[in-house]
Amino acid sequence: MGIAQPSLRGLLSLVTCFLELQTVSLPLDARHVPEIRACETNFTCLIVPESPIDQARPVAEFLHRYLPSVTAVDAMFMEPFGTNVPQIMPYKQAWQEVGIHMNELRSSDSESVELEVWTTHPLSME
Repeated sequence: MGIAQPSLRGLLSLVTCFLELQTVSLPLDARHVPEIRACETNFTCLIVPESPIDQARPVAEFLHRYLPSVTAVDAMFMEPFGTNVPQIMPYKQAWQEVGIHMNELRSSDSESVELEVWTTHPLSME
């Protein structure tokens, strides 16, 4: 049996209790994505060593929705001799996809803001 890891809900508890945190590095079990309210934090960088994840998109949406200040996600996996590399590769790839999805979500937010401004103040053709 492995060591228990904090969940996404636990991550939110941590960063809301310690508002001065800007970077957090901890193993994180991101296999369950909870529905909760957004948080106001200064937290911008999440480092997730040895962290299991099932699907990148729901985790990216969770971070984007509930921790919108996060701009960087870094997954670190130590690969000492004897590591089952095929077992951890999907986790590494999924965390990379989290970063890609978060960038897409941020881009779509800025596009929707620009679109909202454009539709609110249409350009005159006169």
